[in-house]
Amino acid sequence: MHQSHQSSSHTKVIEVYLSYSSKDEKMRKELETSLSNLELQGDIIIWHEGKIRAGKNRQIEIDKHLNSSRIILLLISQNLIASEEKRNEIKRAIERRNDGACIIPVLLSSTANWQSIKFGDCKLGDFPTLPKNRKFITDRRYWKSQNEAFVTLAEEFVEEVERLAAESA
Repeated sequence: MHQSHQSSSHTKVIEVYLSYSSKDEKMRKELETSLSNLELQGDIIIWHEGKIRAGKNRQIEIDKHLNSSRIILLLISQNLIASEEKRNEIKRAIERRNDGACIIPVLLSSTANWQSIKFGDCKLGDFPTLPKNRKFITDRRYWKSQNEAFVTLAEEFVEEVERLAAESA
């Protein structure tokens, strides 16, 4: 553990933005917990709108972090896609790919035709997903447990963080 902490201190911490529906709060927390080891090692810092402090302007804080994050995780669910506010947030996130942001749809719960939903000149399905097998975390036909899905997702996410860290080294 000491070795990985020392090596991570030489690289820039990667800010990770979580775009999610408040109706998916429980799964957002589980995702954050599964990624906590990376945060504890100082490799990433996770931000989401639940971290907005009292007295701060919600939209300014969201825009600030959406614009500064290197990785933007879109927590795909029917709740996210159904929200007009969140669809606008996804559109702004996808526009950031031109600035070098890494956009990753995280497949939380089954959402019909999510891949074909268009934002500007691309579709959500154009982006590599987590889990990489494109199976939703809540798909009990595929995963033995939701925990197994989150562990797999976290292991695959480490690869993305390492790739980005190597690019910026």
